[in-house]
Amino acid sequence: DIPFYATLFRRNFDKILRDLYADVERACRRLGAASWSELVEAHVQRTPCVAPDPNQFGDGFDATIQQQCPEHAWLAELADFAWTRHRAWTAPDSEGPGLDERVMV
Repeated sequence: DIPFYATLFRRNFDKILRDLYADVERACRRLGAASWSELVEAHVQRTPCVAPDPNQFGDGFDATIQQQCPEHAWLAELADFAWTRHRAWTAPDSEGPGLDERVMV
C-alpha cells in the first residue's frame, strides 16, 4: 500500500504547485520545455516539505525551474512573481495590534 500513498502524496504536491503556478504550468505546455511533471518531481526531490501549511511547498519553485530550465530564465521569473503574489495574498493584514486591541480603549 505504500506505493499507493506515495502516488497520492505526489498528486497532492502536483495540485498545490499547479494551483500556485498556473501560468508557469501553461507556459511549460506551450514551450515544450521540461514537462510539468518533471519540474514537480525535481522540486519534490530538491525541496522536502517541512512546513505545516502545504502551500508553503511552493517556496523555491523558481530555483527548481532555473536549475531544470536554465535556457528559460523568464520562466523562473514568472514563478517568482507567482510566489510573491501568493505570499502577499496570504500575508497577515498587519503585524500591529489586532482589531480587539484597537477597539477596546
